[in-house]
Amino acid sequence: MTSAPSLVRSRMILSAKVIITDHWPNPDRCPICGVMVCRARGNAAYYLQIVGEPPYIPPSLDGGA
Repeated sequence: MTSAPSLVRSRMILSAKVIITDHWPNPDRCPICGVMVCRARGNAAYYLQIVGEPPYIPPSLDGGA
């Protein structure tokens, strides 16, 4: 059985990846915020860094790897 803290951590990691995907620049500005430096994407990437996850690039944008 998965513990509550690990379940919350997994859900937060998934949420951060969704935020990064939604706010990924296309081509040079965030499609949601309309800015070049998106704080939402930056904060989500920082969260992943803090919890020890590797940097995240949305699958549709990483060349199919």
